Amino acid sequence: MKTLILILSIFLPSFIYSQTDAIDDFYDSHRFGEDNIKIKLGNSLLTIGSWFIEEPATRALVRKSNRARILISDEKPVSRREINYLINDIKRDGYESLALVRDGLDKVEVYMREDRKYIRNLLVIVEADESFVLASLDCRLTLDDIEAALDEEL
Repeated sequence: MKTLILILSIFLPSFIYSQTDAIDDFYDSHRFGEDNIKIKLGNSLLTIGSWFIEEPATRALVRKSNRARILISDEKPVSRREINYLINDIKRDGYESLALVRDGLDKVEVYMREDRKYIRNLLVIVEADESFVLASLDCRLTLDDIEAALDEEL
């Protein structure tokens, strides 16, 4: 029996299809651009940064975050076609559109992925004339947390 379990544990993972995270693939494909700025923030740095936030609900949002990744490009090497592929891929990964704001040619899109009652991932895509920003946040938020932070701002 132990031999069977050992054989299955060695060969079974090669037969299981695993889907790659579309956002990770996008970050990886744009990491070498010379005009790109890439920032990764871990949980510890996010917690330290939250000390400087005066609003309690917003501070709580940041503290419930595990990781933030930001890709900034001033020369906009990202084509609309690549962005459309990313959006289609993240929708297949379970992301839903949360907001879309347009101001002329500038556009901001916000997507979220839920797991049961928690929001696990937030993704913000900002397109402007000559710049592009992609920010993703791994978190554990509820809609009440977000509502409290928005009420605090208003």
